[in-house]
Amino acid sequence: QDGTEWNNYQDNGYADDFIGWNFIDNNNNPSSESSQDGHGTATSGCLAAATNNSIGISGTCWNCKLVAISSLTDFVDEQGIEYAVDNGVKVISRSFHSGAEAALVNYGESQGTIFISAAGNDNSPEVNEACTNEKVICVSATNPYDELTTFTSYGAEVDIGAPGIYVHTTTHSNGYTSFGGTSASTPLVSGIVALIKSKNPNLSNQEILSIVQSSGDSFNSPMHYAGNGRINANRALRLTERSLRYGSFPVAIISVKGTGMQDGSLAINGTATSPNFSHYELWVASPHPTISK
Repeated sequence: QDGTEWNNYQDNGYADDFIGWNFIDNNNNPSSESSQDGHGTATSGCLAAATNNSIGISGTCWNCKLVAISSLTDFVDEQGIEYAVDNGVKVISRSFHSGAEAALVNYGESQGTIFISAAGNDNSPEVNEACTNEKVICVSATNPYDELTTFTSYGAEVDIGAPGIYVHTTTHSNGYTSFGGTSASTPLVSGIVALIKSKNPNLSNQEILSIVQSSGDSFNSPMHYAGNGRINANRALRLTERSLRYGSFPVAIISVKGTGMQDGSLAINGTATSPNFSHYELWVASPHPTISK
């Protein structure tokens, strides 16, 4: 951090928190003496490893600043979220099973912070509790063939997929390793979300979610619904450039809570908004690879 940023944060009540805070051991070493499994380092590499330096691997967001936070219990996690939002963090990547208090998510949104969460690795429609909040971007895992992995959780709450097998990333022993799970998928999406916010900081969280969902490449032969395909960084940035040109991005959000089977019919509840709204199209996938309008 430069001097201006440090002056803004030096009186936040956390001594010498140059790179974040450890809410488990209550100190300024977020690597955490309580947990040395390297999970945080692996997810950080997926998101923010330096690019174009001929060393190791590349993250999805170059030149992004990381704030590392160690937390395990729901209470400690809530402390970490509040700390991150209060200290100016704009993207919170959460690769673990946890809830997210609606009030904290709303507070983060009011400060320009967006949450990304792993769907889970249970091959089940029971997703991570954090994903039940519609304001949280929920991420499933794909394989190198753009198929859903055999382990990823799925369901209506999931928004987008990302690679979750054979993801090369960093280790806490200064090396590199193959990493997987929705824990890997989530920071890959988080980095792209950070790129979107870097390109157009004025986008709302709903606009960002709409860009993420609109930029995906279709899954190959999905057996379950697990989001709008595998995220495509190039396409997401092109859509972000379009938002700069037009001053906004159309928002189309399906309400999970208001959508479902009712008396033998599928009732779909959602919103489609834009300053220059003209029309909308609703596309429904059949049980087979063909798509009907």
